[in-house]
Amino acid sequence: MSQSLHNNHRFAAAGLPLRPIEEPEWYKDACTRYARAIAEEATAEAHRLQAEVHEINDTLTHLGISPITPAHLTDIGAHQVPALLLQADPGRKLRSVWAGHDGTRVVLLVGVAEERGPLYAGPLTDAKDVPAARLNGPVFTTKPLDARALAEQILRDGLPQHEEVDADTYHQLRASHGVIAALLAIAAPAA
Repeated sequence: MSQSLHNNHRFAAAGLPLRPIEEPEWYKDACTRYARAIAEEATAEAHRLQAEVHEINDTLTHLGISPITPAHLTDIGAHQVPALLLQADPGRKLRSVWAGHDGTRVVLLVGVAEERGPLYAGPLTDAKDVPAARLNGPVFTTKPLDARALAEQILRDGLPQHEEVDADTYHQLRASHGVIAALLAIAAPAA
């Protein structure tokens, strides 16, 4: 409870008149500007998502692909639902295939396990990409992880700015940063 509210409760309990909690004009103005900025960001995000949905559906039409369900936005418009191109056929071990957007282009997604959701299977540039994705599955990076190089990069580049992540994530990263530094300090030197 804030100190002002606490004091108001004490005054009320003592039978004294409550002091009104008045916010300064600069704060009211800042709140208005903040609300406007949030609304503008939400509008821009909705426009971006809608443009991506149109791009997905236009690409499918251009390639002669008729989706089972076209790409669309959720009822509240906050999330994009990829176009369902093919349903899974577990008996034949065939994956479901979806057309989505990765922020720069139309991509294929394949279902692997219902609880995980679809995974990236490559860009969609031709109708033949669909059977390839269905048969070959998701695309994974096969390059082995160089943990030492990754840790050194994190230490060299530092932590993300507070604005880039929420407070909890930032503090978790700070703690991880210290652990990484300690592990590298006691690890054998790089070859």
